[in-house]
Amino acid sequence: MMNVSGPVSSIRPRNKFRQETRCCWANVLVLAVSLAASTIVVAQAPLILPVLRQPTTLPEFWNAVFFELEVGNYNRASAWLLRLWEMLQKAAPDERDKFLLDIYERDGLLPYLRLANHPQLDKVTVKDEKTGQQVPVSRALLQELNAAL
Repeated sequence: MMNVSGPVSSIRPRNKFRQETRCCWANVLVLAVSLAASTIVVAQAPLILPVLRQPTTLPEFWNAVFFELEVGNYNRASAWLLRLWEMLQKAAPDERDKFLLDIYERDGLLPYLRLANHPQLDKVTVKDEKTGQQVPVSRALLQELNAAL
């Protein structure tokens, strides 16, 4: 027979299942809090994707072109760029100049050069009224900006 001469707690085995369960619940709680925090941050910035609705104004078309470029959908960016050009040509000259100059004052020449240096967007061409030749829309935008300046 075994003689036990110590406190009773030293004889009782520790409950490992209870410790593992506490650790698991602590991890789940930390994960839930971090997901909730990231959801709150995302919910604060309203994002209207051009995919969800058709652009109707010049700034919306401009943003749609650059959104599609960021996503890597160059065919759709080309289509939006052509529609932007068509809408720009239908706008009044004062409105057209104001739109192009606002972009120039806000972002500088960089967005125009980014469009001009993109090989996929060079395939989108329009007829130049002065020369009668087909030019890329990005080059035509630069010519419009030069005329507005």
